[in-house]
Order: sequence, then C-alpha cells, then structure tokens
Amino acid sequence: MIHLNPIFSWWIVILWLLGGSLLLLWWWLRLGGIARIGRRSTGRKGMRSFLPRRSQSVRQSSADSSGRVNHASVRRAPYRRTAIRRILMVLVVGLMLAGPSVPVEGKTAISTVDVFFVVDRTGSMSATDGPDGDMRLQQVRQDMHAILDYYPDARFSVISLDSQGRRDIPLTQDRYSVETWVDALVPEVTERSQGSSLDRVLPVLTEWLEQAQVDDPQDVRVFYILSDGEPTDDGTGSQQASESGTSWSGLEQYITAGAVLGYGTIEGATMHEFRSTDTLDSMSKNPLIMDPETGKPAVSRANFTILSSIAEDLDVPLVERSAGGDEAQFTSGLDVHGEISDAKKNVRIDHIVVWPLAYVMIGLGLWELAWSVKQSGVLRRFAQYGRRK
Repeated sequence: MIHLNPIFSWWIVILWLLGGSLLLLWWWLRLGGIARIGRRSTGRKGMRSFLPRRSQSVRQSSADSSGRVNHASVRRAPYRRTAIRRILMVLVVGLMLAGPSVPVEGKTAISTVDVFFVVDRTGSMSATDGPDGDMRLQQVRQDMHAILDYYPDARFSVISLDSQGRRDIPLTQDRYSVETWVDALVPEVTERSQGSSLDRVLPVLTEWLEQAQVDDPQDVRVFYILSDGEPTDDGTGSQQASESGTSWSGLEQYITAGAVLGYGTIEGATMHEFRSTDTLDSMSKNPLIMDPETGKPAVSRANFTILSSIAEDLDVPLVERSAGGDEAQFTSGLDVHGEISDAKKNVRIDHIVVWPLAYVMIGLGLWELAWSVKQSGVLRRFAQYGRRK
C-alpha cells in the first residue's frame, strides 16, 4: 500500500505548495494587466499582428452577437493550458517531496545491542562541582559520547528526566540524531521546575523495557543512568512509582549489563538559573538559584545513597564521576560483548518511489520549454511593432 514518507519535513512540503500557488496566482493576475497595457499601446488592429494565431481565432470566437469582444477571455484563453501545466508542475514536485513510498519486507543484519540512557537534566545537574569546576551536565555529555563511541553499531534510546520522565529518542541506529541530542543537552528551565526524583521515570521506563523485551527478546540491553541522585519532589515520584506497581528491582530481568553514573559531590555546589534562550556556556552569567527558605544561594548535593540503592536493585555497578577518571569503568569494563551474537531481523523498509513522477515532470518541463520558445517569438514581434510605432 502506498503511503507518504516526506523526504523533508512536512512544513517544507506545505510551504512549497503554498508558495507555488501564490506565484501562479500572481502570474495569472499579472497576465491580465499586461494584456490591458498591450491594447492601450498598440490598439486592436496592432494586437492582431503579434498575438499567436490561436489568440486571434479565440478573439473572433469571443465576440457576441452584437460584435462586442469579451477582452477578459481573449487575454487569458491562450494561457489556460499554460496555467494547467504549471499547476501540475507545482503539484508533481509537491508530491515528490511528500515521498510516496511502498513498504518492502526483508531481512537485514543489525546489531543486537540496545543501549538505553536515563539522563537527569533537572536544575541540580547544572551545579559546578565536576572536575575543574565543570557542570555536571558537561560531564554527562562527555560520558555519553564515550558510550556512543564504544558501541558504534548499537541502537540507542534516551529517556530524559526533569519535572517528568519522557522518552526523547526511541530505539534507533541513527547515531547522528543521538549525538545531536547529546550536544544540545541543557538543564530544564528554572522557572518551570517543579521538583523531581529518579523514581519519576519508573512508570515510563518499565513500559519501555517491557516492550523492548517483547519486540526483541534475543537482544542485549545495556542500561545507563546518569544522575546526581538528588530528590527534590518530597517523595512524589516514589509515591507515583508505588501506585503504578513499578520498582527498580523489577527492571533487573530486562537488563544484561549497565552502570549507574553518579555526578556531583557530597559537599555540593551552587547552580545558576537557566532560561530557555541560554546555553551551558552562557548560563554562567545568570543569577544563582536561591533557596527560598534561607534566602541564600541554593546548594545541590549528590545523593550517592539513593544511587547506590538503585545500582544494587539493578545489579549493576555504581561509578562515581565527580573526579572524572577512566571511562573504561562503564564501557569496556562491562561484560557485554561475550553475549552478542550475529542476527538478522525482519524489517520493513519504506522504498520511496518518485521515478514515475520524475518522468511526468520531465514531460511537463519539455512542454514548458517549447511554450517558452514559442512565446519568445511573440514577444519579439511585439517589440518590433513597438519600435515601428
């Protein structure tokens, strides 16, 4: 069954159709103005000398029983085919951009390693107690790039945590899109923060891993949590997880290997406000986040007790990243590759079919070229007549 799979974003397709329609409308309206100018400058007899023969015959057939001529139909009738042709050209190109596709079933060799990230981007992750005074999120970026480099052929998926947990990237082998997400990683906007904790991701995370197990039971799942562990929601996240019947220990069955990466220090550090227009570099110029109870700058402290408990429930190591250090602790140090096997999966590939439309477009283009050549002769006769006058 044919369906649409746009080559570019849908808004580009819509913009093309709207822009092409407006240009055609402008051309059609301008055509009437040119014809009126021609009649005033040359007179009715002069017009016959440079209009195409079809125009003259249409002019004669446009006269009513009283001998009067409908000039609107005369000036536009020869161009109706041109208008239809150009409308078809706009529609054909729009349809090509929309990407008419047919599904093709087949088998393809892919990696059986799926890497899952849970990334904490709450305001506390902007605290500057990393190596050399780096923000915690700057360390997260570096560590995620190291993991991406270590598993070059794997599929990746990302859940981010701010006031809520949500899946930002479903499982994909499009490494570029994941790297782009990592490079754009910033904390949540300060004024929108409502407090959070790692337990808030449990309902969506459990559903996510259960579905992955059903879809690809043979796959190896490597699981990473990147967080400072600090809860700021007064137990709301734990209550939601309890009500949904989810827990960290319940996820161990879906995980082959992984690690909990802890950021920050027990001593803690202050945090700058983050606005929607900021970057990690520019936010250092913003005011510090204030503690409403003390009226002093708020201090974020890593909670390694919570992180250690989660790591124990998942049966994965806790790796403290406050001092940086060797990335092998959470990459080559994990027993993963011994459980990877070659596999082929049934996949459905959307095959974009544009060649029939390309042939139609070539035909319309040749028709437009022939019309342009013919029209240039008409314009040349019009110019010569004007010089004689």
